[in-house]
Amino acid sequence: MEFWEQFIGRIIDGWELVRVLNTHGPTAVFAVKRENSAEQGAMKVLLLYSAAIQDQLRQWQIAAELSHPNLLRVLGHGRAEFEGAEAAYLVTELADDNLSTALHNRALSEKETGEVLEPVLAAVAYLHSKRMVHGRIRPSNVLAIGDDVKLSVDSLLPEGQSAVFARERDGHDAPELATGNAPRLATDVWSLGALVSEALTQRTLPEVYAKLPGAYADIAEHGLQEDPEKRWSVQQIQARLRGPAVLPPAPAIVSETSPEPFRRHLAEPSLPERTNWKYAAIAGVAALVLLAVFLLARKPRQSASVDPAATLPALAPVDRAAPEPGPPVKRESAPERLAGRKSGNRWFVVVATYARRRDAENRAQKMSRKWPRFRVRVYEPPVENPHHLVVIGENLSRDAALDLQHRARSAGMPRDVYVKQFSGG
Repeated sequence: MEFWEQFIGRIIDGWELVRVLNTHGPTAVFAVKRENSAEQGAMKVLLLYSAAIQDQLRQWQIAAELSHPNLLRVLGHGRAEFEGAEAAYLVTELADDNLSTALHNRALSEKETGEVLEPVLAAVAYLHSKRMVHGRIRPSNVLAIGDDVKLSVDSLLPEGQSAVFARERDGHDAPELATGNAPRLATDVWSLGALVSEALTQRTLPEVYAKLPGAYADIAEHGLQEDPEKRWSVQQIQARLRGPAVLPPAPAIVSETSPEPFRRHLAEPSLPERTNWKYAAIAGVAALVLLAVFLLARKPRQSASVDPAATLPALAPVDRAAPEPGPPVKRESAPERLAGRKSGNRWFVVVATYARRRDAENRAQKMSRKWPRFRVRVYEPPVENPHHLVVIGENLSRDAALDLQHRARSAGMPRDVYVKQFSGG
């Protein structure tokens, strides 16, 4: 967590990193805000090797081209560097809550389960009509935005294509994945069966489906089949959820029509006012306290066999204590900002961009200690609503700026160091 917190305030392609939402190994999720706008989002950052980054961005580009009311909307994606480590990032809508939060407190009722499952099935049916696999259907990826239920999109894959990096597996994952098989449409059906089981019992074990009520027992039984060929299709699950005991064969083309948006979901009989499942946790404050103690006691350990961090350069922990005194960061005066503008030599070599000057100065001091032969300073462009840039060269010719950029990269500075020209002001 500490490694990622140092980047709060940084701006990446117009998105300011506001706070860290969660981290796991080489991945982190930030709450972000678009510059000069009230628009918010969630940015997932994934540290990878260069070749893997390109593959991941291709997969996210496919996700960006999809559109369905029950899938998170993609707001942007690209590559960046974090202390010299290359990363791919994906920005989506910022969710209000996820189903996992509610299930930590209690299991859902039959009615609540149906109101969550219908939009999830609509999203998966749409994906399968495009021959896309979600690959990570589980409560933490079933999200709420207002009154809408949506699925995450960061794990989407074309059918038969493997993920860029190995992920930890659990009861939500189909058994064929353990033998190295690429995800297929039936893989999602197993996860849907596990989701139904967990929603109603807080457990994902296949043997519990016999105890589930009505249609849910059939859905879990035909979803949690060891043989992928014996699993129901998403359309058959939808049909059983509507009630018929005799199911039609799965049509060749899946309808992309989404069910009517829900007004409210997961009514809680004991809470007459708040019926949305996002607020169900209110009913169990005491239980959550006990749960927090329990979770802290059994904090999950990362598995070296599947954790992509094992294939990445180790990230040094960040010292959050008061920084050691470093070379002073020179603040550029107004006369200095004006100097040389008439000459046309207004090229700068930029290392990072921050919304707050304090964050930029902290970064500049760290860089000055690490690369003392470079003149690191904070610069504010002569533009409206200026950002705070950490630069290592200013008022240069274009050729000189490109040469300095090359020398900085050769010295180990981030690969995303760039040159930029500012006009006089």
